[in-house]
Amino acid sequence: TKLCPRTDINWLHALGFRYEEHRKNFYVDNHEDPGTVRYRWKFVHRYLLMETRAHRWIQITKSEMLELSTKHPILLKVGYQYVDKATNIDMVEFHVDTIPEFQDRMADVKFGGNLSIRIPPGFNPIFIIGQDECIFKQYLFRMKRWQHGETRAAMPKDDGAGVMISGFTSRELGWGLEITEDESFSICRAFPLRC
Repeated sequence: TKLCPRTDINWLHALGFRYEEHRKNFYVDNHEDPGTVRYRWKFVHRYLLMETRAHRWIQITKSEMLELSTKHPILLKVGYQYVDKATNIDMVEFHVDTIPEFQDRMADVKFGGNLSIRIPPGFNPIFIIGQDECIFKQYLFRMKRWQHGETRAAMPKDDGAGVMISGFTSRELGWGLEITEDESFSICRAFPLRC
């Protein structure tokens, strides 16, 4: 006799199997491990110190800051105040991300911002480069599979050959790839949950 798929499914159910999403049966999340948290705070401190050497700053007069603070009160709480030695004018330095107007103003400035006036003497300006990658594997498993009871199917240790795509980016230089508007729409259609 010939078995149809429905008969196969009925037999699998009768034997105690169920078709469900694959779940990992062992996972350790060390993101909040005390050592990891300590390292994270050290990294943030180092990063913020390095940022004073990057093109991420805008300097405005104190009077301009007071005028802008009527719309953006945060400006009264942040910023580095100093006196310009050449003009003897009270100034305030802000990160370009503080308010949207700063980013708009710095959009046409090379690298998207000025260097900080607080850059330590003898230190060169820097670009902070970020990197990420993704791997496409030859044999990707489906999200669902037949499971029996509480036992989990043994998963192969290898997903097959893979291709890794890696990219580097910085705020100052971007990805280095120009994406047209049509390409951007095409990407959003292909991956709607990421746009």
